[in-house]
Amino acid sequence: MALFGPISLYLPKTPEALVIQAYASYSKEKRAVDLQLRPNSFLTILRAGTEANTQEAQWQHIAEAFQAACNAKRFVAHPANYWVLRRKSKRGVFTGLITGMTAAAVKAGKLRPHEATLPDRAATLGGYLTAVKIQAEPVVAAFSSAPPLQDLLEEATHHLPLHEFSYDAVTYTLWPLNARQSAACHHALAAIDHCDLVDGHHRAEAVIHYSNQTENSSNTQLLTLLVPTEQIQSESFFWSLPQLPSEISLEALSRLGSLQPLPKQLVPTKKHPLLLLLEGTPYSLHPHNSTLDSLQKLYQMISATEVQLRYHPRKKNQALTDFTAVTPSAFCCSYLPLPFALVQQLTANGKTVPPKTTFLHPKLLTGHLVHPMQ
Repeated sequence: MALFGPISLYLPKTPEALVIQAYASYSKEKRAVDLQLRPNSFLTILRAGTEANTQEAQWQHIAEAFQAACNAKRFVAHPANYWVLRRKSKRGVFTGLITGMTAAAVKAGKLRPHEATLPDRAATLGGYLTAVKIQAEPVVAAFSSAPPLQDLLEEATHHLPLHEFSYDAVTYTLWPLNARQSAACHHALAAIDHCDLVDGHHRAEAVIHYSNQTENSSNTQLLTLLVPTEQIQSESFFWSLPQLPSEISLEALSRLGSLQPLPKQLVPTKKHPLLLLLEGTPYSLHPHNSTLDSLQKLYQMISATEVQLRYHPRKKNQALTDFTAVTPSAFCCSYLPLPFALVQQLTANGKTVPPKTTFLHPKLLTGHLVHPMQ
C-alpha cells in the first residue's frame, strides 16, 4: 500500500499578511486586534458567516470567502508536488516534507495516534471539511530511520526557495522538489511502513470522516508534514478546573499516589514530576506506578464530574502560581513533559494518552499551506 503521494496546494501570495496561528489559540481580544491590523488574513476567512443561523450556513460562508480570496489572487494554486518546509526559531530548526498521506493508509493504521480524541469534535471537523473542502493546516507526523529521505530534505534546502517569510519571530521557508528529487522522494517514502502522529489528531480523524462521506474517497489525502523523530520536542499542559467538584478531594487524589504538601510553588522536576494545586495549596504527587498512569486516572476522575476540564500549554519553567495568577483555578495540575520515545512505545502497542496530555513541536500556521479536497 502506498502511504504517501505528492499533494496540490494553494499558497498565499503574501504569507506574512495572510497566515495565522491555530484558530483556537486566539482570545477574543487578540482576534479583534489581528482582524484590525490584517484585514485580509486567514482569520477573516474563518470568521466569515459568524452571524449565520446554522453551523452549515457559516461553513458555506467560509468556503465562499476562501474562493473570493483565490479569485482576488491572494492565494495561488500549485499542482501536486512534494515540498520541503523549514521552520526556524529560538526553539530550533525543524525541516520536513510536505506530502499527502492517503486516507486509506490512515484508516489502515499506518498513521499511529498517541492521544485520544473527542468524538464530537472530530465529527464536527469532518462536517466542516465536507462543506468547506480545504485543509488549511498540515498534521505533523514523525518517521524513523529513513536516511535517503533525510538526505533529500537536506539537499533541497541548498536550492532557491519558492518563498521565505517571518511571522511571530519564526521564519518559514518552502522549497518545491524538482522532477528528479520528486522521483527520489517517492522511492524513499516507499520504505516507510508507518509514522507516528505528532500533532493534529482531530484533523486526521476529520479526514477519515470526510473520506467515509465521499464517493470517490480513493483520492482523499491528509495534508501532512513528515519530520524525523529526533526533531520532535515535548512540552506539557496545565489542566485546570474553575470550580472544585466534590469528587476531587485530598482523599480521592491520594489514590493516585503519595501526596506531599509543598512549602512553595515549584515547576515539575524529576523529583516532583506531578504537581497539584488544590484550593490554593500546592502538593507534589508521587505516583504509585508512573506519571502517565496517574494522569490517566486523574483524567477519568475529572471526566466523571460535570465540571469541564480546561487545557493550557505550559511554558518552560512556568510555575503553577504563574498560571493561576492569570487564570484563577480551584484546581490545577502541572507535570513533566512526556518523552516522545514513551509516546512511540504507546503507539506501537495501540495505546493512547488522554486528550491534551502532550504538547509536541513543531507547531504550524493556518493558511500557509492549504490543500483543496477536490
